[in-house]
Amino acid sequence: MTATRHPIHLSLPERRGWPVTKKTKPSTRATKRAETREKIVQAAFTLFREKGYDATTVDEIVVLAGVGKRTFFRHFPAKVEVAFPHEQQRLERFAELLEENFDLENPVHGVARALFALLPEYQRDREMVLVERQIQLGAGSWEWMSRDAENNRAWRDLMAQALARGQVTALEARVLAAAIYASAEEVMDLWFSCGCRHDLSECIGPVLGLLAWIAERYDRQREAYDPQAFLDRIAGPASSRKARR
Repeated sequence: MTATRHPIHLSLPERRGWPVTKKTKPSTRATKRAETREKIVQAAFTLFREKGYDATTVDEIVVLAGVGKRTFFRHFPAKVEVAFPHEQQRLERFAELLEENFDLENPVHGVARALFALLPEYQRDREMVLVERQIQLGAGSWEWMSRDAENNRAWRDLMAQALARGQVTALEARVLAAAIYASAEEVMDLWFSCGCRHDLSECIGPVLGLLAWIAERYDRQREAYDPQAFLDRIAGPASSRKARR
């Protein structure tokens, strides 16, 4: 299979309330709109911290933000949208980093470099990231869980797109992406467990060996990858497995 390079793109649906990234200087109207949006986000997160996501209503958010309900829905079509106010920007940033760090020889290296490049940005925004995490831990509605699952899938999709440029099938790329994403989640969980007080880069150590192993298997899989042998090893009789040890 020949490695190809197709542009990485976001596969998320368009949503109102997510500001469009522009390189030009924003207009006065755009600046005012961004300020109103941020006011709504701050009010929502204040209430989420006090009452929890599930117990907070849109009516309470608009009162605290000092805006009308119609203004809220111009920025956020539903309450769940305001619970993930920065996810689109983060995904766009990750797509840019995947493009900048693309590695034709071993796309796993490129994905890992893109993830590592995000660390200083998460470190910079750690107060907001920690608040988001605390709110997430208290949310239990199907609406919230569905959106969270959709966002997680978007991250994996971006990784899979980058990995599929190399010498793997689309299914293999998705499996590799799932493994790498799970590793990244473990790093974030470790960071959250210390209240984000430590440097995020210090939390990478426990998963570096796993990422290195994934990258090594990518390099060698054309010669060493044998699905049938693996299936025989795990699906054979227990007595046979013991005898091979």
